[in-house]
Amino acid sequence: MTIQLVIFVIFVFTTFFHNGAQAYIHLEAYPLLAYVGRAEFPTYLKEYEQRLTLPLLVAYGVMLLCNLILIATQPPTMPVAWLIVALIINMAVSAVTAVVATPVYNRIKETGQAVGGDMEALMRINSLRLLLSSLSSLIVIYLLLDLLIV
Repeated sequence: MTIQLVIFVIFVFTTFFHNGAQAYIHLEAYPLLAYVGRAEFPTYLKEYEQRLTLPLLVAYGVMLLCNLILIATQPPTMPVAWLIVALIINMAVSAVTAVVATPVYNRIKETGQAVGGDMEALMRINSLRLLLSSLSSLIVIYLLLDLLIV
C-alpha cells in the first residue's frame, strides 16, 4: 500500500464525513434551533459551536490537506483534473460559509432566536453548502470506482 493510497483513503473518509456533517447541520441542527427558548439560546449556540468545531472543521481541514497532497503528487491511476474540481468545490463551501452564511448566522445569534427571514436565508445558504459537499462526495465516488475498476 502506497502513501498516496493511504492519503486517498483518508480523503474518501473525510469527504464523506464532512458531507454527513453538512447533512446533519441542514436536516437536524438548524431546524431544531427554532425550538430553543430565548433565554437558553446563547448558551445553546455556544455549546453547539464548541461541539461542532472538532468534527466539522478538523475533518474539513484534513480533507483539504489530503486533496492538495493528491494533486501535488499526481497518483498515476487517478484523474488529477477531478481532484482539482473537488478542491474547488470544497473550497467553495468555505467561501459560502465565510462570505454568505456567517453574517446571517451572526444576525440570528444577535437576535437570540432562529425564526423569520434570516433563518429561512440560512437554510437556503446551507442548502448550497450541502449541495456542494454532496457534489464533492459524488466526485470521490467516481474516483473510488475508477481506482477499484482499474
